[in-house]
Amino acid sequence: LADIYKETIAESFSLSLARYYDFEQEILARLERCDQSVIPSLWKLLNPLFRPNPERNLNILSLFERQTRLKQDEENVEGLAVPELDEDAELQRVKQINEANTVFIRSILEYASDKRAGFRFGELFACLKEQDVFDLLIDSDLVFKSMLKLYEMSVIDIKAWKAQHDEVVANATGELDVPYCLYCIEAT
Repeated sequence: LADIYKETIAESFSLSLARYYDFEQEILARLERCDQSVIPSLWKLLNPLFRPNPERNLNILSLFERQTRLKQDEENVEGLAVPELDEDAELQRVKQINEANTVFIRSILEYASDKRAGFRFGELFACLKEQDVFDLLIDSDLVFKSMLKLYEMSVIDIKAWKAQHDEVVANATGELDVPYCLYCIEAT
C-alpha cells in the first residue's frame, strides 16, 4: 500500500511540474503579431514545411533508384529555390568518378584487344589523352589510383567474373571497382 501511495504522489508531482505547451498561445499568437517586414523571412522558414521536395530535401531517391521515381503532384511548383545540397554534389562527383573509372577500364580492355600483345603504360596513356574523360582522370588522380589498384589485382579475370556475376552496386566512395565497371561495360 505504501508503494501505491509513493507512485501516486510521484505521478502527481511529475504532472504538476510538467510544463504544458500551448501551441496557439506560444506560436500562432506570436505569428499574428509579427511585423510585415518579417513575413518574407517567415515564409523562407515555413514554405519547405508545406511542400517538401523529396528529391532535394529528403534525399531518399538514391536509396530507391531501382524502383520507379516518386511522382510530384505538380511539375511547376511555386516555391523557394533550394540551393544545391552538399550530399547532392558529392553524389554527383562520385557518379562522375564511377563513370570515368568505367571509361578507363573500357579503354584498357579495348586497347589490349587491339594490341593482342603486351603494351606499356605510356602507350595506353597516349591513347587516353584522346578520350573526353581524360581531364577528370588526371585532375582527381584517378589514373594513378586506378593503376595502383589494378597493379594490386595483377589480373582482370573476366571469365571468373562472368561465372560469378553477382549483383553489382556502384561504389559510393568513387574508388575503382572493377566488377562494377565490367558490369557497366557489359550492359552497354
